[in-house]
Amino acid sequence: LSEFLADNSNGLRDNFASRSDWIELFNRSDTTADLDGYFLTDDSSKLTKWRLPAVTLPGRGFLIVWASGMDQTNPSAPLHTNFKLSTNGEYLALVDPRTNVVSEFAPTYPPQRSDVSYGRDQTSPTLVGYYATPTPGAANSISGAGFAPEPVFSLPGGLYTNGTLTVTISAAAGTLRYTTDGSPPTTASAVYAGTIAITESTGIQARVFQAGLLPSAIVVQTYNVLGSGAVGFSSNLPLLIINTSGQGIAAEARTLATVTAIEPFRGRAGVATPPAFQGNCQIEIRGQSSTMFPKLGYNLELNDANGNDVDAPLLGLPSES
Repeated sequence: LSEFLADNSNGLRDNFASRSDWIELFNRSDTTADLDGYFLTDDSSKLTKWRLPAVTLPGRGFLIVWASGMDQTNPSAPLHTNFKLSTNGEYLALVDPRTNVVSEFAPTYPPQRSDVSYGRDQTSPTLVGYYATPTPGAANSISGAGFAPEPVFSLPGGLYTNGTLTVTISAAAGTLRYTTDGSPPTTASAVYAGTIAITESTGIQARVFQAGLLPSAIVVQTYNVLGSGAVGFSSNLPLLIINTSGQGIAAEARTLATVTAIEPFRGRAGVATPPAFQGNCQIEIRGQSSTMFPKLGYNLELNDANGNDVDAPLLGLPSES
């Protein structure tokens, strides 16, 4: 259960042109989930109140179920539960075929507001709150009203050749937490306590947590520290710098990394050229028989800090992930 809207006054309409309540399911894994035999319920004493039909949910995919009370279970059409959601707050759960609660808002979710959804943080699902901008069928919001202020870095990410870098991070309020291992910051991550000295290529992800608010968006800065021999290097081809934080790149197993793309300027691309793109990615060796060749092929997917696709124009191609 990633998000729901219990008071739909001006939002999304269902297939009957009504603004019904809706519940969003999100598959956090990369593999397809079979939901046949799962249940949705708003009653903790009736865990099998409404059964999902034989539908599948792709990896990282979303499914909207209308909480209209109309009880529509045709797997090839929009789904409607046999109950509606209370605006005053109630229990809400997703239950597996063995009646184990998979996800729930318990003992009840709080009173709801018109056209304001309620749901989970993408990175830390145990953190819940109101979303002023509902996002049915898409990743939950990461900024706006009801969110902690975003962290601010003293030094932008990029290519550096001048030895040790000193980076400070600040926030207007709340507790600032960060990571340097490629993982998104959670409530268990290190608390920022002072200047960070960078002597080798490092990616820093920072996020602000503040009581009563959803966490801020995750801000990522990648500092690629190059050797002195690379200072004068340039090419007539675009440059891609992949930073895997020391991890290897395997076949059919994606490695989390960051990518810096440098496009040619006046015919040359060099380390002094400002990056055209910097961000998170996943990379793997692509192919079967070609993996025996001296030069390998790779699959590169652009992501945000939560693993969701990010569309960006890269290497002169249209925006895509």
